[in-house]
Amino acid sequence: MDASRDGATERIVAVHAHPDDETLTMGGTLAHLVAEGAAVTVVTATRGERGEVIPEDLATLEGSEQLASHRTTELVVALTALGVADHRFLGDAGARAPGLAPRVYRDSGMQWGPGRVPVPLEPADPASLTSADEEEEIADLVAVLAQTGAAAVLSYDDGGGYGHPDHIRIASVARQAAERLDLRFLAVLPVDAEPLPGDVAIELTDDDYARKRSALEAHATQIVVEGELARLSSGPAFPIGRVERFRPSGAPVEPAAAVEERPDLRSRVLSGVAAVAVGAVVGAITTVAHQSTLTLGGAVLPLGLVASLAAVLLLLLGLRLVMVDRFVAFCTAMGLLGVIGLLALRSAGGSVLVPANGMGIAWTFLPALIALVVIAWPRVRTPVAGGTGAPPLPVR
Repeated sequence: MDASRDGATERIVAVHAHPDDETLTMGGTLAHLVAEGAAVTVVTATRGERGEVIPEDLATLEGSEQLASHRTTELVVALTALGVADHRFLGDAGARAPGLAPRVYRDSGMQWGPGRVPVPLEPADPASLTSADEEEEIADLVAVLAQTGAAAVLSYDDGGGYGHPDHIRIASVARQAAERLDLRFLAVLPVDAEPLPGDVAIELTDDDYARKRSALEAHATQIVVEGELARLSSGPAFPIGRVERFRPSGAPVEPAAAVEERPDLRSRVLSGVAAVAVGAVVGAITTVAHQSTLTLGGAVLPLGLVASLAAVLLLLLGLRLVMVDRFVAFCTAMGLLGVIGLLALRSAGGSVLVPANGMGIAWTFLPALIALVVIAWPRVRTPVAGGTGAPPLPVR
């Protein structure tokens, strides 16, 4: 992204879902482009009506109609800090398809649906961005791109950065609007995304960084700035980035090498056999150890049982987190539980290694319960925050 092309000022339109997204995802880039002489327009789809509020003294704004006007004021201050002079809300007179009366696209909000998938808040607002006709939204943005003579469009990747329904919708709208006018489209990348040839990296100057930090401070209902860190209503503090990267349309979000691939049949059989063996060994060791106790102050502590159960949990949980699917964890559990079952077999009095006492009974059943819960638990992929690699953004 050059500030000028062939001697002419480059015109760039950045498209975002809510006030504060422009600063969180690419605030430094916007300040940098303005400083380099580019004409920058920021289009915001909603006014963040359903956002959370961090400061206690502003908590009464949350859920009220006043929040939209307050966040609009914050946005004006933030854009002033970044040096952006041209801002438009999608649907307003300056960002509306010809022949259509101005309208407001409202914040859809976000809640966690089945499988921890972000979905719009229920009940859905008929005036919300995700309830509106996407073609109407595309037409509105096309009008902005045509009016400004834009050369490039900046927004999110297809996943919307971190999965917010409004982000996903506006990313689709921005991409399609750019395609219809044959314009360059660049998606902002998470900070931990693997670089690819063709990526555009914007290294912020000290002035760019200072402007970005000031803009973050302006969004006081949403962001707390602490030195070189920022914090949202959810998640820990994260560094205010000094590099912002973008990927032109058509490139994959991650390199091909990062795509998870299922192993072939031979590899699966070998890994399954190895997993059963590992599970059997761990099952034998923990069965021997589970009856160990520690006497402390007259109290007998079941140290061996606790340590053995912890070993089972950590082994199976680690395999679930690392492996592509449940197969290896399942085979490991089968080997482990099989050995425990064999060593527990004997008479009604129990076996030598698994006696019929409280710890023996617990050892007979609790590993199976742990295995069932760990293996059956759905795999949840953590979305990338705000398209910048920050912690998950608040449900808005």
